[in-house]
Amino acid sequence: MISLKRYQQRDSISMSESSISDSQFPSTSDSMTSTSSVSPINESLGFFENQGFSMQNSDGTWSDDSRISSPDILSPIPPPRRSTRTTVKQTKQTSLDSFFLNSSDLEEDQFSAPTRKRKAAPSDENDDFFPEITQEPSQPPSKRITLAPKAMAQRKPRAAAKPKASTGPKSTQNYTLDKPEPSGEPLIWSPTRQGLCETLPYYRAYQSGAYQHDGLIHGFMMDKEVGPHDVFSSKVYISRVGGGKTEDADGNRVNQKDQIASSTVRAFIKTMEQKTAVALIAGFQNSISPCKLYKRYSVLDWAHVTDVFCTKINGFMVWMVRLEMIDLTSVSWWTPTSSLSGDASDLPIVPVNSQICGACNKSSKEIYNQGWTCMHIGCPEYFTFSANGYDEASLGYCQAFLDERTPFTGLPPPSLVPQMMTDEDLIANNAYGIEPECKKGLVCPKCRCCSRRREWLQWTCENSNCDFTCQLTSRPIHIEEVLRRDTERGVKVKEFRAPSIAVTKPTLGLYTVYTYLIPDANGNIIGFIRHFKANSVINSKKDGANEVFMRLQEIDIGLKRNANMHAGLPGEILTNHFSVDTGAPYKYKVAQAAHSFKDADPVILKALGRLTWAGQESVGAEFEEFHEFNEILTLSYFEKMKIDYHDDGEDTLGPTIGTWSLGCNAIMKIRPKAKSPVGGVMKGEGKRHKSDVLVMNLEHGDIVVMHGCKIQEDYEHAVTPQGSVRFAMTSRYIDPGRLTPAARRIAFANSQLPDDFEDKYAYHGDVAPKFVKPTAGQLHAKAFKELYNTAKATKNILTPVQKQKFRTLLEAGMTNA
Repeated sequence: MISLKRYQQRDSISMSESSISDSQFPSTSDSMTSTSSVSPINESLGFFENQGFSMQNSDGTWSDDSRISSPDILSPIPPPRRSTRTTVKQTKQTSLDSFFLNSSDLEEDQFSAPTRKRKAAPSDENDDFFPEITQEPSQPPSKRITLAPKAMAQRKPRAAAKPKASTGPKSTQNYTLDKPEPSGEPLIWSPTRQGLCETLPYYRAYQSGAYQHDGLIHGFMMDKEVGPHDVFSSKVYISRVGGGKTEDADGNRVNQKDQIASSTVRAFIKTMEQKTAVALIAGFQNSISPCKLYKRYSVLDWAHVTDVFCTKINGFMVWMVRLEMIDLTSVSWWTPTSSLSGDASDLPIVPVNSQICGACNKSSKEIYNQGWTCMHIGCPEYFTFSANGYDEASLGYCQAFLDERTPFTGLPPPSLVPQMMTDEDLIANNAYGIEPECKKGLVCPKCRCCSRRREWLQWTCENSNCDFTCQLTSRPIHIEEVLRRDTERGVKVKEFRAPSIAVTKPTLGLYTVYTYLIPDANGNIIGFIRHFKANSVINSKKDGANEVFMRLQEIDIGLKRNANMHAGLPGEILTNHFSVDTGAPYKYKVAQAAHSFKDADPVILKALGRLTWAGQESVGAEFEEFHEFNEILTLSYFEKMKIDYHDDGEDTLGPTIGTWSLGCNAIMKIRPKAKSPVGGVMKGEGKRHKSDVLVMNLEHGDIVVMHGCKIQEDYEHAVTPQGSVRFAMTSRYIDPGRLTPAARRIAFANSQLPDDFEDKYAYHGDVAPKFVKPTAGQLHAKAFKELYNTAKATKNILTPVQKQKFRTLLEAGMTNA
């Protein structure tokens, strides 16, 4: 059994110097304590800092094993501040939880997804995640979601995105099929990159080869990006660190200048110095694999960094890393069957020859087959070899460097397979099954496939040939507990409204309604956002928010995560929320099947009835004809899930959108789009987004109605839940006239309401909107008591007119009561 706290620690991999137990870094000496000195490599990294280069951020690559003992490969510059660390030897085998400590210190914002520019249409083949990105996000890349139109007859269809030119072979093409058969099978594999990132605590790099956190490398993938000096053998992997490439005239990514000492280089050096294990992963587009790789991504084994050095490729300096398997005694599963007799697992631990440079008086290993050379950047003898220089075409590693074996003296790593959560874990931690740890993927115990959690109620193995499913005995969380947690967290933010947005505050029954008038760039009103603030009286009524919230947790309405990008490909990215569509098919960027209203659970129809009422009250007589909603999209969120900025501007939609918020508090933000004339032209280097003009707190039971298609053209909005669990039920009008004939037939069939909808599910507001003054004889004792309690509970939120209505009714009922 593993605690949720331990799951959090495992997943976040927070291993900063300030938070790591000293005992994780045993001394290499016989004494129990030692003072760590500054690495010669770190001293020499200053060479780049003093050449006018800006430091490059988290880039990545594909890599492997081996080591050169931390020589100062760069010219000495004023060394970094020295630090001391007390270390205690420890040989006990650790678990994943204790290995990756203090993840609870991390906040989800540290893993926010990079926003994808709208012009970059997703490509079929875009699974070649280039390692030259600036900072590695630990959440998947997000894609904008666009949804609803201006006036129905005036809506201009969006221009079709230009197809993106293919940059190479498809991501499903296997480059290893001409290799020998492997001697074993991977312990863990995945058909998608996101499957790795959501399942494995040691690899969460969506867009680079190296996954680093707190300055350490925890996982390293070697896939398509293979360089001329890379080596992939049964016990050693040598690879470019990554970064520094630019496109040449033919569109190929090549080195055209010296590579600077990036943050990834520094992370590899720190990982080597602190003797931290690194998990290695290989993709089947790694053309130097020694064997066939049948799975798209296969976990190899734990390795450790033995050398970080700077070589030259095409005359330019390129950083390399050598990694070596920690387990030197077992035969690696990727060793070809034809090479089993010659496997190098039993090679003696013999160090490579080193020499001291006469120019800089520093030691360097003999790495290459053309003799020894100084490997210290800044030294006049760096990479000179001899008076005759070297032949780059035939330059390779010497056999001693490839065969060198270095015993790992760091903390023994845990199992590569993370532990599955169980019902016992939920009980022990008083959990409900909606915590962030419950959204993580799992390694299938039957076939070892990394499987994302796609369904609200369970995990299903993503291997099409496996039938494994896993369902925890989750228990519904009562709304009182959700709100109590919200209160403890203090999650409310200060609401904000820009001066350009006018507001009115009428009441409608027991609802307090805020109406925000939204302007265009010239100050003309282009629509409104109406926020119906609910309260405990409204929410606790029959078919109200409390009842619907509980029901949604108890039943299966088909909630699941759908493909947001690259559907069906190794680069497929699922949404960060669960959803199900009912009624006319709503084609926003995430494709999914729609269910009919006649087959829908009553909870869907109750929500539709309430949202239809809110839309009618908001638009109706005051603005224009209201098109009754014929679709409802239900979104659900575990803790720390959210939906980023998007607009509801699809061409098939009507001008009105209504949303019912259920569960924890959420923050809704509205801002002008970057290219919108509203708010003027953005200024400032690096500025990509305009500031929010409206910030609202959405509480349990609140309804938001947005009206006006021009709002969707000029503005975008985001909703971020702030607590335990939340549902958002959003209704729209899908215009049948804008659908294809086939889609129109489906929309018509799915949007037909049950015959008893008006009697059972229609909503007409609370208390005042439909009140008719009864006579004394019509008000019975039970009705009087209910009316009295309602008046007492709501006295502080009623207007004088509403109070007078209550008083009249109560006086009329006194005689009979």
